[in-house]
Amino acid sequence: MVHLADGGEDRIPSLSNREHEVLLWIARGKSNSDIATILDISGSSVDTYVRRVFDKLNVNHRIAAILKGLHLGLVRL
Repeated sequence: MVHLADGGEDRIPSLSNREHEVLLWIARGKSNSDIATILDISGSSVDTYVRRVFDKLNVNHRIAAILKGLHLGLVRL
């Protein structure tokens, strides 16, 4: 499914440490407000990191980000 959605491109994007942390918490089912509390950062910062992750993974929602992260080996469950 991810392979079809992203055109089959397997390039692994370069995520910052914080972006990677945010992706991991998204994969664990945490909301943006939960992530803000866990990482002790503002909600608007989490929103920015989530947007950056989506842009770098070329996705539009959390489920797609998780699936693509799994496919690229950025996330393990």
